[in-house]
Amino acid sequence: MFGKKKIENKMKDREDKLLKVKYNAVFASYNKLEEKISKIQEKIEQVENMLQSKTLTDENEESDRILLSNKIQGYKKTVELLKEELDTLIGNDIDLDQIMLKSTQLTEKLEELHQIDNTLGQYKGLPPNLLEARKMLEIKKQELKDIEQLLYDKLNN
Repeated sequence: MFGKKKIENKMKDREDKLLKVKYNAVFASYNKLEEKISKIQEKIEQVENMLQSKTLTDENEESDRILLSNKIQGYKKTVELLKEELDTLIGNDIDLDQIMLKSTQLTEKLEELHQIDNTLGQYKGLPPNLLEARKMLEIKKQELKDIEQLLYDKLNN
């Protein structure tokens, strides 16, 4: 009986060792899978962030394209109107009265152009889009605040 018990204990120990080896192998596989899953999740988050930023960029670019397209259409209409006006000013018949009338009209148009240039002159140096203009405005406000603080400090010292 004593030999049978010893054999049973050895068999049980052997089974325990085999189970432990299998457990360790399964646990190692589990850990590897866990690491792979976390790497995949990180990559998915990176792709999602990239897609989100790309979507925002595309939306901004699309709105800029629409704005520029509308401006181009307006400019094309203005060019067409000016071409038509120029054609009527040039005309085919050359008569002294017509030349005087066209000269007067051209002078008026030059005056209008000069007034428009003066009006638009105050906007020279401004950025072409609203976001850059806002950023420049914030910078100028900060510069003004710094100058006011410097002036205040000099007056109080």
